[in-house]
Amino acid sequence: MDKNVQGTNDYSTISKYSMVKQGYFNDEFISEFVSNSKYSRRAPIIHMGYYARAEIIEAILTQFLKHVGNSHTQIISCGAGYDTTYFRLKKNLQEDFSLTYYEVDFIEVISRKTECIRRSKILSSILGLSNDDFFSTDVNSCTAGIHSQGYHLVGGDLRCQNDIESVLSSAGISWAAPTLLLAECSITYMDESSSTKLIEWASTKFPHATFVTFEQICPDDGFGHVMKHHFESLGSPLLSLNKYPDFDLQIRRYKEHVLNDLWQLSIQQRIFNQISNVSKNWPCARFSHSAVALMRCSLIITGGLNEILQPLRDIWRYDTEESSWKEVRVKGPQVLPRYSHTSAVTSDNKFLILLGGVNTHTTHQPGVCVINLLERKCYEYALPNQDPDRPIMLHNHTSELIEDSRLLVFGGGDNCFSFGTSFNPGIINMEISHLLH
Repeated sequence: MDKNVQGTNDYSTISKYSMVKQGYFNDEFISEFVSNSKYSRRAPIIHMGYYARAEIIEAILTQFLKHVGNSHTQIISCGAGYDTTYFRLKKNLQEDFSLTYYEVDFIEVISRKTECIRRSKILSSILGLSNDDFFSTDVNSCTAGIHSQGYHLVGGDLRCQNDIESVLSSAGISWAAPTLLLAECSITYMDESSSTKLIEWASTKFPHATFVTFEQICPDDGFGHVMKHHFESLGSPLLSLNKYPDFDLQIRRYKEHVLNDLWQLSIQQRIFNQISNVSKNWPCARFSHSAVALMRCSLIITGGLNEILQPLRDIWRYDTEESSWKEVRVKGPQVLPRYSHTSAVTSDNKFLILLGGVNTHTTHQPGVCVINLLERKCYEYALPNQDPDRPIMLHNHTSELIEDSRLLVFGGGDNCFSFGTSFNPGIINMEISHLLH
């Protein structure tokens, strides 16, 4: 199937050339990758599709480069094929702009692209290379490709992240620099597991990354069925299409595998290490949750907002020695959904206390929640009636449990489009010993 997937590059390149030849888009370099013997004029509808695709990708890359400014920037084109984006960027960018462009594809594709660039005077000139500067074009050579100032053409299988990491490291990649990863109709041909691992790898290796993908969606209408059949007949089926068939699921896919991470800080070494997700028993991605230490080897997180901004009510315990998560389920009345709250654990590790937060319910707003961790029972208590002269809003505050009997609350407040931002005045001393029974 790999050969068939590589063949989509040839068809796509001819289609782009035909679109450019008819004046839809300005690309003076695409002709360097198309021989007259293989050229055939495409239909107008294909021209329109490739024109829209080219304009969209160019606009996104331009926006990204403008956003990062003059800092050293990287773009990694995953499954680049005969794409000419770098050459167009190189011509238009200012001399002092620091950009390094990496193109990754199968070694066979990279070898053929290397030969095209070697034969082209205009492309070689832009890269500042002569024939003596080119690496081997042998498909069995690990050095197949091109390495020049600001541009690296490297071979590797995107399904093997260790190999991709190795070739990028050899090419001088900076893992810390602002990086855009571009997958333009490429990872859609990868099996779902491999493409997901690529997304996770990108989020792990590049702390300042943007992932841009352009691929097919909507497989279940009439057009979608014809589209799926077409690619299946070519021997290059769209392997991730059924699991991520629409725009919302595509967004959710990237949020779940760029956001749902866990890091552990070594206080002595001052080094963060990412904890790998090796189990399906793992809390969903969230923010505005609360975390508190339990004993010396556990962490408890509660609530928060998920990727579609729904308040959560679940409780998870992380064991630092076993590197594993386990959901804490309570009996009887359930915990109210909440976010922007605080949490504490009593010194005997018996009670977990959740203070404040908010949710989207019109009536049942969080007050104080006491969870008996031994009996797995939950008790929700409403806050007392507010003093009109000293109202408190337990949202985005900080709290500290003192002698297992009272909570000291610092800061917090809220904001509204009409009255602006309001902060809690002073320190709040809240007696809770009578709630711990």
